[in-house]
Amino acid sequence: MSSDSTAHLHITTIGCGMGGFALLVTLHRRASPRRSTKEIPASTPTPTSKAPPTSAGRGDSALREDGLQESFEKLSRPEADEMSLAASSRRVPHATRRANPFRGRTFGELLLDAIPPHLIHCGHALSSACRLSNGQHKLPFTNGFTTASDFPVGLDGASSHIRPLASQTTPTFLDVNGVEISCAPEVMKLAETVEKIWNGTPMAMQNSCMLGAQINGDGRLHTYAWLRKPELWVISNSAEAKAGLLEHFSG
Repeated sequence: MSSDSTAHLHITTIGCGMGGFALLVTLHRRASPRRSTKEIPASTPTPTSKAPPTSAGRGDSALREDGLQESFEKLSRPEADEMSLAASSRRVPHATRRANPFRGRTFGELLLDAIPPHLIHCGHALSSACRLSNGQHKLPFTNGFTTASDFPVGLDGASSHIRPLASQTTPTFLDVNGVEISCAPEVMKLAETVEKIWNGTPMAMQNSCMLGAQINGDGRLHTYAWLRKPELWVISNSAEAKAGLLEHFSG
């Protein structure tokens, strides 16, 4: 990337996941003073994301160079890196369990605290993207806001509006659909739940179905139920979801 002696390079990241926030921290802390950065997430930030493990090769160098390594080590839950696979007839082995040091803050909050608030714009869902004759890119949003960017970065998932600017490849649906279930710590029996699923990530797979669960750094329980369903399959309410999932995962 380059810019002339008078103009700022306008970088826009689209997406409010951990990748978008990490990139924005890096640009903010290490970019040239002549370059400006701007983050326009597609939706409200989600600072409840779990703290990932500190294994080498998973972003440690970026965190260290951005001055966040020490804070991250205090926050991280390396025990969450453990994984166990089982069929429905097998129990998750107890030998893999460890102590469960929940953290009060989350990885998302760590990144958000390092980003000046004026660089983050919530409630901006990108509707399209196109190149302009001057080399910039026009980015209109569903709320009526439009901006021009020298360098848009697409971190907005499978249905990205930025990807077509760089590739004609389109996502392929693989006949797998699912439901994500999130339970706050205050609405569940935390100690009893930890005793059943331990601190890592247990997964049970059988008959083209999979259940996975993990306790996040703030004590929230995330469970994922994956099964063979068409791409447009939708569950309209929680009662229907519960009944349908109990039927699919019976036994």
